[in-house]
Amino acid sequence: MHNLKNNKFLKLIKLVEKNKSIYLVGIIGHSTVEASIVMILPFLIMNMINAAIARDVETIKKWLIFISIVAIAVSVLFVVFGTMLYRTININTAQIRLRIFKHIEKLPIQYFDENHSGNILSRVSNDLSIMESAYTSALRNLIYSVVSGIGSVIAMFILNWKIGLILILIGLLFYVINLKLADKITILSSKVQLGMGSLTELIGNILSGSNEIKMFPIQDIISNNIKEKNEHIYSLIISRTECSSLVDSCNFLVSWINFCAIFAVGAFLVVNGEVKLGLLAAIMELLGTVSSNFKKFGGLVGRFQYCLAGAMRVVELLEEPIEMEDLKNIKDISSKEKYAIQFKDVKFSYDNKNNILNKLNMSIKKGQFAALVGSSGGGKSTITKLLLRFYNGYKGEIYINGKEIQGYSLKELRKMIALVPQEINLFHGTIEENIRYGLLEATSEEIIEACKEANCHQFIMELPEGYDTKLNENGSKLSGGQKQRLAIARALLMNRPILILDEATSALDSESEQQIKKALNRIRQGRTVLAIAHRFSTIKDADVIFVVDKGRAVEKGTNSELIEKAGIYKRLNEFQYKMEARV
Repeated sequence: MHNLKNNKFLKLIKLVEKNKSIYLVGIIGHSTVEASIVMILPFLIMNMINAAIARDVETIKKWLIFISIVAIAVSVLFVVFGTMLYRTININTAQIRLRIFKHIEKLPIQYFDENHSGNILSRVSNDLSIMESAYTSALRNLIYSVVSGIGSVIAMFILNWKIGLILILIGLLFYVINLKLADKITILSSKVQLGMGSLTELIGNILSGSNEIKMFPIQDIISNNIKEKNEHIYSLIISRTECSSLVDSCNFLVSWINFCAIFAVGAFLVVNGEVKLGLLAAIMELLGTVSSNFKKFGGLVGRFQYCLAGAMRVVELLEEPIEMEDLKNIKDISSKEKYAIQFKDVKFSYDNKNNILNKLNMSIKKGQFAALVGSSGGGKSTITKLLLRFYNGYKGEIYINGKEIQGYSLKELRKMIALVPQEINLFHGTIEENIRYGLLEATSEEIIEACKEANCHQFIMELPEGYDTKLNENGSKLSGGQKQRLAIARALLMNRPILILDEATSALDSESEQQIKKALNRIRQGRTVLAIAHRFSTIKDADVIFVVDKGRAVEKGTNSELIEKAGIYKRLNEFQYKMEARV
């Protein structure tokens, strides 16, 4: 049962979903109809030759009428089964593509942290195309080869059982040869697909890091990396080709021996008068079909295994576990709770070895403007990721409005929080469309008001097309500060009770920073703001500041209180002041 569950072919067929029956009828029918011509043709040849030798005109006429009817029937069935097959697969491929995109949207952030975007892109594009080939040409040709081969052997037994027996023995030899080498071809095909995914990753890095590659003298290093990966893939393809060629070579040798043996036996039987010339011609026609199938069979198996390996990479992506709701039956005390955010003895590790958070305790009251400061790697950004449940598996308790975050559905939880991330992502489209993603039903006036609060309205209006300005890939023509202000406007438009700024003012110039500080004083009214601070000047007016060091909140207080304590906060503050003074 376990082997059936993990059978690659069954997984491939299972993906056809609702149209499985139509697909199977289509592909088997299409292959069988084509193979039927091969099985009927020898009987036509035999009877036509024997009738011609006997000058039996009536028999010739009957067979001509019969083959004409068969040709018409086959043509009609070819269209019917072909339509069933290819229409089903076209629909199925579109459905799988949509299913992949929906599945990717539900994957946890951890998956994207651990898998390169180029690898994912390779599965969605290259491997999905290969999967389509597995459903159509690769499997169809394999079924045709098997059906026509078996049909030819049966026809051979009908014509002459002695020669048919020889063919069976030769066929078993072919089967053993192909079976032995099929696994090796499968392994090599899987390695080729992994190599292609790795190469796509590297190309993705080159495209995203083109500026750095041009600035730094690393062109040769990048070129050598591509060369090494390309040569590795090339060597795997050569090995797979050699393996397939060995199968073809063995098949050719055995089929040639088979041809000579059966021709000699048939000729001997004709000379002795045991069979007619028409029968020998029919047998040789069947033998040609069988030999051709045997010679191609190894290559067809190899091609199907290659397509199956690509298809399994798509299946693996679809089998990746999605974000779990993990809802707990927790009593809701939010109406009585004065804290918006609480962390109680929270421990967390990305690798289950080294703790990023180590018994973190932190409480933020509703309506407070709170800030997190500390050295890089101290766990500040991890706190926001846990709040949004981008990661699970922590120990301790995390509350929002007095309710553990596992008690909310993901949709409920994320509807309470607006996030301005450290790395801004803008989508292809206009500036207005990008901001409207914060609230799809927002009016143009509401969008403009949010942009004014985020201090980006002025620079937008200075653009030739204003809010209708088209953004290219990730807004590359905008400055870092401009992109951050657009992201802040988008978050403000959400109007969520909790706003998280993850170093969202780090790329702003001093003038823009002052405008954002003024905006923060306005938007903090009626909502809780949590800012991860890059610049201490941004959070001087915060109600409470937490100094996070080695996964703990080691200091807490207002700006003036922490300066008086003369601890880590004061030291970091003075260091930043000196660095800014030098600039």
